[in-house]
Amino acid sequence: MDLTLVGYTVSVFVTLLALSTYSHWGVAEVHTYTIPPYLEERGYTSKIVANQVVDSMRRIQLEVSSLRETKVVVQGQAQPIGDVASYFGIVELLRATEGLLGLDPRVVALEITQNEDTAHWRVRGDHIVHGFTIRQGDVPLKDPDALIDYLGLQVVSYVSPFEALAFHFIQDSDTGKYETTIEAASELLVDCKQIYSWACTDSNIKNAYLLCGMANLYSDRLTRAFDDFAAANKIGAESALGVAFYGDAFTALGQEDAAKREYAKAQALDRDIGERFLALATGYAQSGKHRLADRRFATAAELGLTSDTLMAGWGDTLFKLGWYESALEKYRYAEAFDTTTELYADRIDRAQKALTDSKAAPSSKPAVPEKPAAMGETKPVQPAEPAPAPTK
Repeated sequence: MDLTLVGYTVSVFVTLLALSTYSHWGVAEVHTYTIPPYLEERGYTSKIVANQVVDSMRRIQLEVSSLRETKVVVQGQAQPIGDVASYFGIVELLRATEGLLGLDPRVVALEITQNEDTAHWRVRGDHIVHGFTIRQGDVPLKDPDALIDYLGLQVVSYVSPFEALAFHFIQDSDTGKYETTIEAASELLVDCKQIYSWACTDSNIKNAYLLCGMANLYSDRLTRAFDDFAAANKIGAESALGVAFYGDAFTALGQEDAAKREYAKAQALDRDIGERFLALATGYAQSGKHRLADRRFATAAELGLTSDTLMAGWGDTLFKLGWYESALEKYRYAEAFDTTTELYADRIDRAQKALTDSKAAPSSKPAVPEKPAAMGETKPVQPAEPAPAPTK
């Protein structure tokens, strides 16, 4: 088999500067010496590829960091990382940081060989947890953007594996298959037990257990989920977030009394925990992560939140998922909070029409299946004012 070495090498020098729950890399310098003919034919240059790999790394960081603002050093001054474009002074960023703090860069090299429409990638370098590591695999070349995003994720997994783990969880939530998250979390937790690394903080390990627990929970591996949540809650102070996930696990088992006790305990630990889940749900919905948003809306309702805003937002998420009957139900709950207005009439009409159309779909094109019975699906609390029960 004729393998064409295209000499595509990316060296990433990472200064470990900005620290937060999932953030372990501050600034990066990327070099691309040559690029595959596949990319050259589409107008890419070495500089463009280098910048886009860094852009991909930053997008991953921003997506998993939620509302937390990570800072990097720009010529001696702190700036929000979102305001620093990859093409603006990457070399200057590195030099400024080294000059200020006297830090040596961490090096990761990514090499690609091309065989027809397949790229074989090989990553070698200093992994932040278990030292020098070599990883390799194959990826299709058909989509340049997807290839660059994939390369960015590979580099992030070296320099910020906890951040990469969170991104795996977000990606897996789109498909409902969490094997990648479970495998990555398990490997990372084993490494942290066996190898001393400053990155294996209690906070990072606790979050890794929570992510692994959620992945097992949503994969119907309930025993493993309970074990993960128990391990998380033993680290540091017991958190309302972890206890609420315990409640979700009991809900999945159909043990409503036990679930209610856990939700009540979570509220006792943090009286605003319901609002936190609502904020998470809203953020996931806005970024198109509707399956995760659905689960967070459900937990917020279990934690005692009752408002037209919650029900309407939940309905919008269900509508996006194509679960029109459930969306219609939530819209009617939202409307029932104030029967003197018709704020949600348009949404109700839209959901009703979509539901009717889906049921009338020809047999050759089956209707969108209604929302399955899954973890976190709850009956919303009725509004305080009497209102007709919504129809299903």
